[in-house]
Amino acid sequence: KLAPHFWDKIFFQYFYPYQDTKYSLLISPDVKFNYKMTQGTFDPVKTSQDSDFDMYVWDKQNVPSIKDEDHMPELVDIAPVLFISSFPDWTFISNWYADLTANKTKADFEVKETIAELFKGKENMSQTDKVQEIYHYIVHNIRYSEVSFLQSGLIPQKASKVLITKIGDCKDVSTLFVALCRQIGVDASLVLVKTRDNGRQDMLLPTIDFNHCIAKVILNNKAYYIELTSDYLPFNSFYDGLIDAYTLDVKPEKDKGSVSPVYLDPPTRNQNIIKRVTTITIQGNDIMVAKENFKTAAFAADIRSAYRDLGKKEREKEMQKAVTGEYPNVQLTDLEFTGLDSTSDTLEYKYAYTGQNAVTQVGGLNLFTLPWADKAGPNDFIFNQNRELPMEITGYASIDTDVESITVVLPAGKTLADAPQSIRYSCAVADYQLTFKTINGKIVATRSM
Repeated sequence: KLAPHFWDKIFFQYFYPYQDTKYSLLISPDVKFNYKMTQGTFDPVKTSQDSDFDMYVWDKQNVPSIKDEDHMPELVDIAPVLFISSFPDWTFISNWYADLTANKTKADFEVKETIAELFKGKENMSQTDKVQEIYHYIVHNIRYSEVSFLQSGLIPQKASKVLITKIGDCKDVSTLFVALCRQIGVDASLVLVKTRDNGRQDMLLPTIDFNHCIAKVILNNKAYYIELTSDYLPFNSFYDGLIDAYTLDVKPEKDKGSVSPVYLDPPTRNQNIIKRVTTITIQGNDIMVAKENFKTAAFAADIRSAYRDLGKKEREKEMQKAVTGEYPNVQLTDLEFTGLDSTSDTLEYKYAYTGQNAVTQVGGLNLFTLPWADKAGPNDFIFNQNRELPMEITGYASIDTDVESITVVLPAGKTLADAPQSIRYSCAVADYQLTFKTINGKIVATRSM
């Protein structure tokens, strides 16, 4: 089905100037194809070479360079790009991949045996709980890996083979998940993905240029999209590359109906939430900081990735590095994790440290900074005077909610000399506020986004 077709993507502007940029296509008049150019229209010059071929030529001359700007979008989203495809539509791609993978999800002996072992004595579990059990089995027992002699760029291994070898790439583990879910009567299918870091306009016409594969299940008439390549990630959670990624459901032709790509951000996914609660006490010129952090979904996975496989001393060493620089002479005094060794939705961790000589005395005033987490400094964003391009904030966009509260216990005899001003900012993609209150001899500062 794929052999008669062709597709291409051609950039007509880069970060350096071009004297001439030309793309020519010699093609039979009997071959149907579509083309689309981003950043305006750009029709080709068409000539007939003879009775057998037509020549299409797209030619741009004296093309200026694109000016590099901080946090700019991917090149494909800002440059003029020509897309060409002979595929009739996205439904063709969806049906083609369904055909290609149909026998890979077959319920072989190994698949049936795995289901029998997984749910022995658990037959009364709900379908949702069974799907989560399958997820946990795969991420903890199948090692994610790409091995050139084992895996194809397009075709997944059979589910039974993945169970035997205990190794697989994204399409392999997704195929295994689909096979196991179908064996318990759950509607499951593959989903092709072009991750968000490739830009929003990287696939304007039907193509097979996807770079990732996940699974989809229907539970209680709702669709859940499942990433299966990490044993750090909670069930039904997304890393930032999946949020707003370009995705195509894989459906066999017998299911009828058309299939179109969507930007993925389902309401059913686990929210990426950060909540931090900090208490500060001051003794002389020293500051004692105690932090309690709660992180969900992808943020829980990030902490597991950084700390789970380390010993106690190594964890303390890494956390010491993280807090060093907050104040002069910082010393970590406590560290405790809850949920680090599981794939639970929420991970909690507490730590404490002391900053020696962190308070500066000027006259009768004590001056110190608040230890906000993930602070953006002047060097994190560079604003050109004549900026032309929008800012790409994919990394920040993975945050659904970020709330941080700092309570400062004032020393005896001290009061707040001047209350900082509360502020609020809003734009199309975010709401941010910072508030300060004085309550019973304590300063409570709260930051939320």
